[in-house]
Amino acid sequence: GASFLRPSEAPLCRDLGIGHVMWGADYPHTEGSYPYTTEALRVAFADYAEPDVRQMVESTAAAFYGFDVAALRPVGERIGPLVSEVARPLPQNEWPTTTCNAFDPTQMLRAW
Repeated sequence: GASFLRPSEAPLCRDLGIGHVMWGADYPHTEGSYPYTTEALRVAFADYAEPDVRQMVESTAAAFYGFDVAALRPVGERIGPLVSEVARPLPQNEWPTTTCNAFDPTQMLRAW
């Protein structure tokens, strides 16, 4: 489970395996990304292919918990964000500055 992913952590999903990641908002905890959840998702996952994003934010959890995705899809489409929205990069100059460290530029991935 990943409550939010810092810029330095998001690339590690590939190492872990996309099918092993279940993203969650961690709302209402202050360390969560609310009210900037869509922006946090865009920062974390914009460089991932849409099928990989869908796997991490929808399919893995739905399979694990036995959710009926077809029945829930209309709700997800109404309240969003859509995977296509998450797949758009968020330029760093548009990152929120008054929220959790999901947007902390000092947490960017550094060369190992």
